[in-house]
Amino acid sequence: MIENTEKTEKTYNVELLSLSSKKDLSDKNFKRYENIISEALNNSDIKNIAVSGKYGSGKSSIIDSYFQNQHKDEFLRVSFASFSENQVTTEDNDGEENDDTNQDQKNKIKISQGNSRKIEQSIINQILYQIDPTRIPLTNFKIKQPLLNKSKVLYVLETLLIITAIIPQRFNIIFSTIDLIGSMLSFIYGNNTYLTSLILQIGMFLKSHILVLILPFLVWNIWSLLNHFQIKNFKLSFKSVGAEINLPNDDLFEKYIDEIIYIFQQSGKSILILEDIDRFNRVDIFEKLRELNIKLNNNVNGENSWKFIYLIKDDIFSDATDRVKFFDLIIPVIPFVTTANAYSKFSAFFAGEKIDSRLFEILGNYIGDYRLLLNTINEYRIFKQDINAGDSNQLLALIGYKNLYPKDFDVIQNGGGSLNELLEKLSNDSRKEIAKLEKDILDIQNQQNIVIASTRDEILLLDMIRNVQQNSSMQSVTNFKTQYTSPYTLELPYDSNTNKSMSYTEYEQTEYFKERVKVATNSEHAQDSIDEKLERIYLLKHKSWQTIDTMDWTNLKNETNELLYTLIISGYVNEHYLSVINKYYGTDNNSIFFKNLLSHNKDYDFNIELTDIDHLVKELNPADYLLEQIQNYFLLHFHIQQGNTEFVKSITDVAQKVKKQFLEKYFSKYPEDFDKFQSIVNKKIAFEIIAVEDESVIEKIVEKNWYKNSEKNIKNIISFWELNNNLDKQTEHILNSDNDIYKELKIELIKKLTILPNVNEVYDKELLDYYIQYSQIAPTVETILDYLNIKKLSDNEYYLFNNYIGNFIDTNIEFLISELKEWDKKLFDSVLFSNQIKFETKQIVFSSYNVSLFGYYDSSIIDNISTDEFNLLLDKKIMHLDQAIMQKIIMQNDHTVLEYFNSNKVISYLYANPGIKGILDLKTLKSLVDSADDKTFTILSRFVDLFGDDYESLIDSLNKFTDTIRDTNKFIRVLKGDVRAYTNKFTDNEQNKNILDYLLKHSFIAQYELEGVKYRISKIK
Repeated sequence: MIENTEKTEKTYNVELLSLSSKKDLSDKNFKRYENIISEALNNSDIKNIAVSGKYGSGKSSIIDSYFQNQHKDEFLRVSFASFSENQVTTEDNDGEENDDTNQDQKNKIKISQGNSRKIEQSIINQILYQIDPTRIPLTNFKIKQPLLNKSKVLYVLETLLIITAIIPQRFNIIFSTIDLIGSMLSFIYGNNTYLTSLILQIGMFLKSHILVLILPFLVWNIWSLLNHFQIKNFKLSFKSVGAEINLPNDDLFEKYIDEIIYIFQQSGKSILILEDIDRFNRVDIFEKLRELNIKLNNNVNGENSWKFIYLIKDDIFSDATDRVKFFDLIIPVIPFVTTANAYSKFSAFFAGEKIDSRLFEILGNYIGDYRLLLNTINEYRIFKQDINAGDSNQLLALIGYKNLYPKDFDVIQNGGGSLNELLEKLSNDSRKEIAKLEKDILDIQNQQNIVIASTRDEILLLDMIRNVQQNSSMQSVTNFKTQYTSPYTLELPYDSNTNKSMSYTEYEQTEYFKERVKVATNSEHAQDSIDEKLERIYLLKHKSWQTIDTMDWTNLKNETNELLYTLIISGYVNEHYLSVINKYYGTDNNSIFFKNLLSHNKDYDFNIELTDIDHLVKELNPADYLLEQIQNYFLLHFHIQQGNTEFVKSITDVAQKVKKQFLEKYFSKYPEDFDKFQSIVNKKIAFEIIAVEDESVIEKIVEKNWYKNSEKNIKNIISFWELNNNLDKQTEHILNSDNDIYKELKIELIKKLTILPNVNEVYDKELLDYYIQYSQIAPTVETILDYLNIKKLSDNEYYLFNNYIGNFIDTNIEFLISELKEWDKKLFDSVLFSNQIKFETKQIVFSSYNVSLFGYYDSSIIDNISTDEFNLLLDKKIMHLDQAIMQKIIMQNDHTVLEYFNSNKVISYLYANPGIKGILDLKTLKSLVDSADDKTFTILSRFVDLFGDDYESLIDSLNKFTDTIRDTNKFIRVLKGDVRAYTNKFTDNEQNKNILDYLLKHSFIAQYELEGVKYRISKIK
């Protein structure tokens, strides 16, 4: 019992293309043919016209379009079709047959004659059915037609009249009926009525003239009988001489030539179109038709001559001269479609379809017939809608193959044929290769267990022990290698299965020995070799036709025809071919899933609900699990629940490769599957957190680090917890956990802390830098000292601040400075000397520096601090004045020592240190001499060179001492050039000597010399 599983009837709207010839051509190409045909028909010398071209070239369309508008009622048409697989082409043999001709040849001739007769019968029959029978009443060829109503009435009347004439009147029912009707009318209406009188007269007429009425019918019957009367044999006899004429039954044109000419002449036509007569590959029928044409035209009696138009292919005549001799005119038709231009026709018809142009090129090389191309398109459209195959390329490839090889396609569609054999062969080849690889893996593992060596010689020694005869001399490997050289041979391993006689030198060069050396001496190589073979096994189990190397297909070429081979290696026919060309009777969703899988459709739904999955997975090939369309929630759920490790891993690999968040969305739908999935996969998965919606799944993903360690994912994790008011709880759990959770996540959680811990409260001390860096720890001096201690960032003199602690101090200086009592000299010094502390922070710190507790800084530090830091210490009055400091101040042109130190302190230092030079500027010197005492005069004398040639300034400064220093006026007069001044003498002391040196240097005096206790000067001459 067949059940109808369709709940609703689908509406089909497929636009199919007609395969019949076109009758509405009007382009310029047709106009050219139209003119040629018209000229030919109007030319009285042209009787036989050939329109030649390959099948599907458009011959019929040209003729149909021409006679659609011209000579519409002047032509007869005969069309043939031959579907014989083995067409007999033997022509009639007009010559005498040899007596030795074998029976097979005779049979062939009989068959040929029979075929010729059938062709002639078909021509006559088709012509008869195109002519009104009334135009050919004398023909012996009758067409079966239903009786006309008029004929039926005449036959009934004739029958009634004959019956009436034969039966005596007193028993004649007809006469009795007429008399009865007359009596009834007479009784009802009387004898004088018209109707009664008419009936009585009819009865009397029939009784007296019945034979006269029958006579016309008898004449009509005799005429009809003569029309069907035929004389087949006519025999003449005269005395002893006799002759018998027998008309042959085989040649219908000869036998019925008069009938045929009669039919043609009475048809009212003048053109005979013969189409596809060349399909029988018989030239003799053309000869008979040409002969018929001649006879017809010999009997036209001045009327229009008969034209025969033949629609033929070009190669019907093997001899080129026969071809041109037979026809009066040959009109070649340029094919509309050939293998050269089929590509463009395919492209035009499939515009908008997602079909590769490469497939058009392949099919175009095989489909050169326009009708075949149109039918391929029609069948594709029907299959496409009815089966709704997702793989349009494969569907078109197989439909094209169907049209070219329908028988083979029928076998293929039923699961047999070359493609099924190919599937089985590839499967068998894969199984054999897998078995060999598994054995190779076992051999490698055995070799590792058996051969434990570190050198080539050790491996050789093992082989010697196993394979060399026991009585051989083997004092050493070297001795053995020397002893057993060519031509001496041993039975040594050649591969994993056999031994071979060879010398050691030969054995050493074998791939087997080289591989043994690698395996035995390098465990990593052995494992790499095993991994390589395992990977190959995996690929073989998931092998698809598209992954097979082209060279492998070349070995299979002889097992398929050329087109199928080309379609396979080009990727247009694959192992899913049965699903493409056969209707799927599962649920609609299962069908859609399969179609998406087969067509590699990028627009597929993860959540399409599948049913009867246990059956569905049996239809899937291992290669299907490498396609992204395999991603389906219900399919993965099925495999997880069944514990199908290989399929779960395959789907997982695809999901990780495709990156469409399939797994993330899956576990939002099936969070309860995560633990089992985790145990099955047992490897790290890179989830995208934004697509996961279940909180428990996110926690497990985070703990396993099963997500891509990206800023985006970490941000999404935190946002998810914030949205669920669970951030503080998760932060505490993760920061105080031993789980190897991504450090980047921990850092972001540290940034989100709302309660700042002390250093001792930080569980993972390796994260201390980030607590410090982001100031997510108590901002205290204790924190700084604990951190520096844990990180061992200290020497005997200073703390060694890194970037983290430097930023921390800068950020939290307001809090830290409030704990001033916790600061010690080492911490101040460390802040001062650190390059990680901002200058602004140092300004704040040293504003609170207590000189009474920590003392002054001296010049010993100035090489370790910047100019700004030096000036900062000067500004804060925490620098001790010395020569180096004064020199550094002098080097800063825009500063003087008096800006940082009071004049008394400067005067005391300068007076107490007579030997220092270059630590004072003229401006400062002028300021100092304002006090005009002995100390400042001493300082003036020591730095008098600062005045240079500015004698007026020197005089002004000396004038300040005229009341306190006795010799001052004398120096002033010398500077002013007073000649009386040279008679003066100067007291011998440091101040006067310094000034006298200045005067000598600047040529105010020629010299000075000591006379007793005073200096005498002399004038320059």
